[in-house]
Amino acid sequence: MNRRNVSLAHYLFARLRQLGVGSVHGVPGDYTLRALDELKPAGFRWIGNCNELNAAYAADGYARIKKIGAVFTTYGVGELSALNAIAGSCAEQIPVVSSVCEPSRAAYQKGLPVHRSLGNGRDLRGFADIYKHFTVAQASLFKSVNVPAQIDETLTACVKESRPGYVEIPCGMVGAQLPSGSLDTPLDLTLANPSDLENNVAKSILERMRNAKQPYILVDGLVGPDDVKDEVNQFARLIGFPVFSLTHEGDIIDGTLEDYHGVHVGPYGSLGFRSYFEKSDLALLFGPLVTWSASPQKGHHDFISRKGDPD
Repeated sequence: MNRRNVSLAHYLFARLRQLGVGSVHGVPGDYTLRALDELKPAGFRWIGNCNELNAAYAADGYARIKKIGAVFTTYGVGELSALNAIAGSCAEQIPVVSSVCEPSRAAYQKGLPVHRSLGNGRDLRGFADIYKHFTVAQASLFKSVNVPAQIDETLTACVKESRPGYVEIPCGMVGAQLPSGSLDTPLDLTLANPSDLENNVAKSILERMRNAKQPYILVDGLVGPDDVKDEVNQFARLIGFPVFSLTHEGDIIDGTLEDYHGVHVGPYGSLGFRSYFEKSDLALLFGPLVTWSASPQKGHHDFISRKGDPD
């Protein structure tokens, strides 16, 4: 078992590598330089961008293919620039790890008007507080105690919840020495429901499918983050219900399916099927991120997604 100490940056980067991240996107900044020096030794490819917004969108796109992405920015101006993309990743359930290097712990303790802050010596945590609204978990690494656990918990939540995570690192903590023993054990990313719950839900849906007179399948964009694209296409091919997609789904559904009838946007799109939708007694929604314009009638739908029925 590995018992040596490693730097905080090394630990974070090692965990990201274990999760499958091979490239880190971002823009260098004065607070980040020491941490970025450890990227290449950790085996990462640095993808520099012209601004942090582009970097975060690139990390989002990377995560859609590789299942997780990473963006590295500097405090204040850098993370604020990236925020719009991180908010988009949150809305569309894309796991992106946003790491930010910040002023020293002393600056926080003394309330100094540091570079990249609002200049008033107060509200130094204001940017981190904003990120709480758009990330599923946050690791504030101001003390060496429990740093590995905080990193592990944040990365685990990011992957399992398929939402962005936020890691803030005071610049003086980048080289802090941490025990590396946890790195010998991969993060537990298993998703499991009680078997009796799954069986009961499956029986309920099958019963509704057998009794339905006018059913259809509606495919939305969260099929991608839920990683069930192949399964949904196979189900649609075998079951023989009319299949529609929402505008958000992109290329998720196979447009050559015999029962695929185009885009459903409530009263718009696939106009020949409007009366069919209105009289339908069952809609199976896969990966739903539905809007008011396309939501099926209450009581006539089953949501099938990572989170289950949002109602």
